[in-house]
Amino acid sequence: MNALAVKGLCKRYPAFSLESVSFSVPEGAVMGFIGRNGAGKSTTLKALLGLVHPDAGEVTVLGKSFREEEQYIKERIGVVLGGIAGIALLVGGIGIMNIMLVTVTERTREIGIKKSIGAPRREIVGQFLVEAAILSALGGLIGIALGYLLSLILGKAMYDLILYPDALVTAGAFAFSVAIGIVFGIYPAAKASGLQPVDALRAD
Repeated sequence: MNALAVKGLCKRYPAFSLESVSFSVPEGAVMGFIGRNGAGKSTTLKALLGLVHPDAGEVTVLGKSFREEEQYIKERIGVVLGGIAGIALLVGGIGIMNIMLVTVTERTREIGIKKSIGAPRREIVGQFLVEAAILSALGGLIGIALGYLLSLILGKAMYDLILYPDALVTAGAFAFSVAIGIVFGIYPAAKASGLQPVDALRAD
């Protein structure tokens, strides 16, 4: 069985074209690329490593399509990164909830005064939910800014490309960060709105 097989690999650029490259490497063999500058050695290697997508051709690794293997690896990486992101969101949400609980404790007298003059529960709930949403939105903006910065730096350093995160994904991430703040702010907001005015006014 061939460890690597390439058939009809093509990649076209405005000033350069790689046409119909075919070769195979048996298991246990070592292969090197030799040729003049501009012959397409780097482009072929980049195509084999998945750094560029060829316009045509097929690459198989141990009898399996390279694109299938690449898709499988991407799916596994996506699952791992999704798990990490989920844990990070959970930790961030718990942090926001704790901050809001401390805020409720520190502003107990303020809440008591509002309730004693007739402020409805929904007004107090809304106030604390808005504060939680703003807090998480600021965190989301900082994360997006860091994401853009790291994408530019790593894209230039690793691939010599200027990479920008997708605008739709960025907007979705921001909206999700705000939603996390609202969800984890519900309990502190409910606790604040449930305080009795007399007990709240007695607080130090």
